[in-house]
Amino acid sequence: MTGQRIRIHGDCHLGQIRFTGKDFVIIDFEGEPNRSLGERRIKKSPLTDVAGVLRSFDYCFRYHLKTEFPNAEDHKKLAPWLYRWMLGMGKAFLDAYCAALEGQGLIPDQAEDRKRLLDVLLLDKALYEVRYELGSRPDWVDVSLQGLLAIMGEPAQGLNSEGEGLG
Repeated sequence: MTGQRIRIHGDCHLGQIRFTGKDFVIIDFEGEPNRSLGERRIKKSPLTDVAGVLRSFDYCFRYHLKTEFPNAEDHKKLAPWLYRWMLGMGKAFLDAYCAALEGQGLIPDQAEDRKRLLDVLLLDKALYEVRYELGSRPDWVDVSLQGLLAIMGEPAQGLNSEGEGLG
């Protein structure tokens, strides 16, 4: 597998990205707060930060569905739309990221290798999130557990694999 390990953000998610009106800036480069300084200094694949952003889209979908639309009827109607939003945003982000780095040797050249590496990094990030939520925000752990199940091949809660509501 090709690609390089570099210094990364380490805790890249939507909450760390700001729009200035003309551009986007990324803040807080200290890395994941529950990891030691030594762990945060280890060079990693740039896809590690991509996995963080993709998990953030998933978190946004699941958290807002839970908190903003707790009514079962609203949930059933809106879940497929929010699910499609999450998938679309993730795909657009990933496609743009990979296109920007194409040919630079930072990420695997082959799409299959990128997918395999990204799958591992998404799983690692989801497991970290479960551990973090258990220690910091136990009332959110269901959000991270649903994301973990989705990564492991289970459809989103209340949705089939195409994002359609289950009756």
